[in-house]
Amino acid sequence: MKQIYLEDIIIRRAHLNDHPRIVQLQQCSLQVLCQKDYSVEQVKVLLKDKRDYKHWKWGETVFVAEYESTIVGFAARNHNWITAVYAHPEFTRKGIGSRLLNIIEDDSKACGINALFVDASITAKPFYDSCGYQMKTPVLVSVRGIQVHCIEMQKVIGPISDHRQVSFKDTNSSKIKLKSPLMVMFLIILCAKMAQWFMQNNGYLF
Repeated sequence: MKQIYLEDIIIRRAHLNDHPRIVQLQQCSLQVLCQKDYSVEQVKVLLKDKRDYKHWKWGETVFVAEYESTIVGFAARNHNWITAVYAHPEFTRKGIGSRLLNIIEDDSKACGINALFVDASITAKPFYDSCGYQMKTPVLVSVRGIQVHCIEMQKVIGPISDHRQVSFKDTNSSKIKLKSPLMVMFLIILCAKMAQWFMQNNGYLF
């Protein structure tokens, strides 16, 4: 592949007719980049989920990165949740993802949003780390009944005089926070009760 310069990449708002190419890019990225962090079953269900997903149906703001009329990356957000930042596998580590994320952050600031959140994949966590996002808690996201490990992360992008003013909207109700204090306490109590029952029954489950 010839040398690609970041200034040759055009960032613009996505159009409806970009959707097939965005889905194709997203699926290619998932297949190539996520194999080392997720099982075949998890990648398969993610591919199916992304194929059927319609960003515009949910009112998301979407930007695409173009190189010579080819979409090589895209990013999306729903209010203050980043829902996607992807680069084509052949265009990774060229600054495209960082540039798209900067555009998302600038657009969010213009809308009065002072903090952004993301359920980062294991694969994407180092990228968000490098862009100043901080880990909040590991989460399990349910995708078509399959549990996928992610990391909830946050970045403050605007002035905040009171932490309670950080806008927060959890758009993903199908996730379990693994480090919620109540959840941890519940699991500890449950395990203790199960161990007690197990001992009382002389070590037999049935």
